Amino acid sequence: MAEKYKDLKKQVQGALNSIFRIKGTNCQSSMDAGDMRFMGVNISFWVHVRHPEMTLTAGGSLVCFPISYEIRQGGVKSKKKDNSHKQDRKKITILAGGRYFDPNQEYEVTFTSADGQTEIRKDKFSDFYRTVKPDGGYIEQDRCFGSLEPPKGMIRTYFRRNMGGTQFSMNGFKVTLLQAPAAYRDEPGKLKLHQTVTIAYRNPNSVITNIMATQNQDDLKQYFTLPEGIYKIKVEDLCGNVTYLYSRYSVDEFKLQYPSYKEKKN
Repeated sequence: MAEKYKDLKKQVQGALNSIFRIKGTNCQSSMDAGDMRFMGVNISFWVHVRHPEMTLTAGGSLVCFPISYEIRQGGVKSKKKDNSHKQDRKKITILAGGRYFDPNQEYEVTFTSADGQTEIRKDKFSDFYRTVKPDGGYIEQDRCFGSLEPPKGMIRTYFRRNMGGTQFSMNGFKVTLLQAPAAYRDEPGKLKLHQTVTIAYRNPNSVITNIMATQNQDDLKQYFTLPEGIYKIKVEDLCGNVTYLYSRYSVDEFKLQYPSYKEKKN
């Protein structure tokens, strides 16, 4: 019987080792398998003024701070620095020698934690930028039970590389409604068919956009009557690049579907 469960014992012991923490620290003891300390490590790019800016993400409750990072381009070291214990996100615009990131060159970043664990990420601005698109989700305003009023909601939009990725500001972008369902009607504060507006946040640090609003697009308390169906919404960034709002149903259009009816809570 003991022989029968020998392998199971090893699996359980391995799992226990992988989550063991030293009390009072954020550094782990040895992890036999499935080391997830660098699960949150990532690099992303965006535009700072006229030059690419790299953002290093090195956080998570399992990572052992401080973390050092080394940036290389073509095998040549470009920058090396330590993050502080509490800092898990670092923006870098200028490299060694006062140089800016070349948008067409690939950069390699090596992250090293205080306990010697390393992780490498590679990317270049031109590749990253081509894959950043706006994705949206329909959020319906709660209604009282039995209400005969048509539902109201918003299309909450995120500008990012993929669903769940780093979110970027759309402040200053132009939005045009090219297509809407036949039941779509004009409404105060709501984007009209074939209308173009410029996104203007109240808070310049916002990154979530109420894309059907004609002003204060970071105000997530503006709800509109939005019929179900297909919406074609063009998004033009500050450099004139055009993308289209998409949902999980399509790559260049937004399919709006109402969620199951939900009674408003008191």
